[in-house]
This record gives sequence, C-alpha cells and structure tokens, in this order.
Amino acid sequence: MPRKLAKPDPQALQKAGIPPRKEAPDHPYWRHMDTFLRQWEGGDYDDPRGGFTRFGVSSNVWGEEYVRSLRDPEQPMREVYPQYWSWAQLHRLPHVGAKTARAMLDFSINSSPGVARRLLREVLGLASDAPPAEVDEVLAQVDDDDVAALLLERRLQFVQRIKDKIHKRGWINRIRALSEALGLVGSPEGAEDGVDLPGGRGADVSFHNR
Repeated sequence: MPRKLAKPDPQALQKAGIPPRKEAPDHPYWRHMDTFLRQWEGGDYDDPRGGFTRFGVSSNVWGEEYVRSLRDPEQPMREVYPQYWSWAQLHRLPHVGAKTARAMLDFSINSSPGVARRLLREVLGLASDAPPAEVDEVLAQVDDDDVAALLLERRLQFVQRIKDKIHKRGWINRIRALSEALGLVGSPEGAEDGVDLPGGRGADVSFHNR
C-alpha cells in the first residue's frame, strides 16, 4: 500500500524507489489514460475506507491536508495519478502492451497497486512475488489483448466480492467502460450480480510457459 504523504514530495518518492512523476505523463499509455481518468474521478465525498476524497484522491493515502487543498482537477492529473505508474511497476515492464498497461494503471488507481500487481501475475501464471523481470519475460511472449481482457476478468471477479453495493455497481460500470475504451472484444455486461466476463474467456486460462 502506498505510504501516506501530506503532499507529493519528490525527494520522499525518490527515496522510496519511485521515479520522478515526469516519467509517467510523458508516456503515450499515460496520455491515453489521462482522458479516461477525467471521466471517472471527480467530486468530493467521505468514504468510510478511503477517508475524505476529492477528484478521486484519498486522504488515507495522500493526507487530508493535501487532499482538501486540491482546487483544480488538473492538479491530481499532474501530481497524484502518475505515481501509480511506478507503484504498479509499469516502469519496470518494457514489454508490457498498451492495453495491459492501461488496464493495470486504472486497476491500481481504483483498487490498489498491490492487488493489480498480484492479479497480473495470477493471469500470467506466475507466483505472487515473481520479480518484474520474470513478469516482463512472459509479457514479451503473449498477446496484449488477451492479457488485458483476462486482467479485467480478474478485476471483475475481485469487485464482485465487495459487499458495498453502491461502490460495487460504479466499479463494475468503470470496468465495462475501460474494456470498451480499450476496444476489447466482448465488453463486460451485467448488473451487480452475475456480470458476464470480458471476451468470454474462462477463469482457468493461464499464459505461463505458453
């Protein structure tokens, strides 16, 4: 789980091994997600788990003082969301495809980088603690569309276990919208129970040693 920060501190991030934020927004995959995030992150609300949240930025992660200081939705686009590129370890996966990278980035922001990293490894048939180099080696051998669709499938299964019906419905809609934005075949359909999985891919599919 990312550390709490009163404000985005480049020195603290660098000490934690997180590259400067300028690396993420310059990436073409990030520029695509920039538009998607603007559609799904916004407004103020108090979340029992995430604390006070503004523009999708949680005070439990970034500190309430910083979150309440946000006045412009462009500010988190510059200062907050690009950090998740590194927390998801995407900067260490040179062979990650565009769609998988975007699916990972949104999953990390919406749920957590730790869950996103674990489920990517599960999709690829790797151990949950497999190093990025091993993940990247498998990514170099598999189809980007298939990996992205399977990742959305795992994410949908993860969300289906959530008891909070209001958040659950919104997150399912977000997954469906991302699948459509990525142009994946068989976008997720369904309500809060019994949601169809993207592409009709079975849950037992694995890419390891393929």
